[in-house]
Amino acid sequence: MDCLLLHVPKFRHGYGPYGKATFINFMASGLLSLATAVRRAGYQVRVVHVGLERLLSPDFRLEPMLQRERPSVVGVSVHWHHQVPDSLDVVRSVRRELPDAFVVLGGLTASAYAEEILLTCPEVDGVVCGEGEIPLVRLLEARGAGRSPQGVPNLSYRDGGRVVRPSTWWHATDDEFQALEFADFSLLENAAAYPRLYPFMLPPERVRLNRLLFEMKRTAGFHVPLGRGCFRRCAWCGGGADATVGLLRRERSALTSPEAAVATLERALAFGYRTVATDHWFHGMEGFLSDVLTLCRKRGLAPRWNLDAWELPSLEFCEEFAATAGAGSTIEFSPDMGSQRLRERYKAFRFGNDELLAWIDAVGARGLNVGLHFLYGLPSGPEDDLEEKRLLERLERRSNVCRIQFHACEIEPMSPMLLRPEEHGIEPLVKSFSDYARAHRGGFRMGFSHSGLSEAELHAGRCRSYCLLGRNGRMKCRMLRLATGFRALDPLVHAAGRLIWRGGGDRALLDSLSPGAR
Repeated sequence: MDCLLLHVPKFRHGYGPYGKATFINFMASGLLSLATAVRRAGYQVRVVHVGLERLLSPDFRLEPMLQRERPSVVGVSVHWHHQVPDSLDVVRSVRRELPDAFVVLGGLTASAYAEEILLTCPEVDGVVCGEGEIPLVRLLEARGAGRSPQGVPNLSYRDGGRVVRPSTWWHATDDEFQALEFADFSLLENAAAYPRLYPFMLPPERVRLNRLLFEMKRTAGFHVPLGRGCFRRCAWCGGGADATVGLLRRERSALTSPEAAVATLERALAFGYRTVATDHWFHGMEGFLSDVLTLCRKRGLAPRWNLDAWELPSLEFCEEFAATAGAGSTIEFSPDMGSQRLRERYKAFRFGNDELLAWIDAVGARGLNVGLHFLYGLPSGPEDDLEEKRLLERLERRSNVCRIQFHACEIEPMSPMLLRPEEHGIEPLVKSFSDYARAHRGGFRMGFSHSGLSEAELHAGRCRSYCLLGRNGRMKCRMLRLATGFRALDPLVHAAGRLIWRGGGDRALLDSLSPGAR
């Protein structure tokens, strides 16, 4: 084999009453496009999801496959910072088995810390910074010709004791991006089981319960990539303008064509997905998305559709979405903060709470459900908390709000919070690749503190990270009510979570979430 590409999840992610779970189960969307680009160039390539293999067979070991296939290049995706410690463990195994292979990392987190990785991780030979399709092909060409990797675009590598930075840079043009293939699952080992992964799975040794989850035969949503590069700056996001310019070296976003987007969507549905997801970045995309919806109607495609939006979509667009998407489709909208003041400080997309409520009512009149996503943990004052509570009380009365979910804010590589913490009133607790490796060995971490409160106090004081019951009858726990006034019931909620997941939790973290610790 010429090239082996690996996805490694975080195998022990401790979070709330669910305890230890396998997290980052979904691969970065670019991993299959990398594999397709390599195959089109005439090389043998395979993608292995190490987490999926262990869930299907807890005694799975990567070493026999490495010895059997002996790939010349092994690529490990380190896109999300949660993956760092487990990915490093796999990299060390690869190096032990294949001392002559070229081990290369890629993804946002690896790109952000390329020099540190090469100086501190001797098992890693190179890091592809930013977009990787052409760089990976050029690396394979250099390996096949017996040349050094000098001149491979986007590649930082180690030459003796020094780090050689990229001398040339590549990023996909619109035409090149449209030609990429994101849904060729024939290149993924055990691909048939991949759509049945959940965002959180039990650790691999929980064989029976994981098998039960697989046998439920529900599928996660397939994310249809529409473009690359964002020039907004939301405080917590590592994928905004700083990463687009600094890592991708882009001066503008790349956008696929409506035809290419619908072709990807069709391939995902044909493979077995029942739900698709697309992004709504900004109003300027609505013409493009309208063309996508028009093509879907012409081809008779009406999948269950999740539209992920950060800015309020226009009502005209929402009408077209409602006329195209299948039953159960939602607009997954992220207000992120319940306080308008905080939203104006930390979020690049601006709208008021009255505007949000009016929009929810208007899309409800058009038959659309809305899922809402909020963050907690950023610096706030009593007036902000009161405004958020009032907003949530009003949201709970909206019949088309099918869920409200709270997520802990986590500090990400290349995020404005990490690059310019003083502007955002926080103290980073993770600042380097090594810091992320240490932090995620221990379970869940927010990665920052502020206002004299520790990381644990920020998390314990605002634990709202579970779904609110919507009026569609889905299972949920009413953490909104608990977090806004009925905290005496918290121990029962956490006990129920421990019972469901058979006690695999981080007891110290669970105890820290009890009312007494608050």
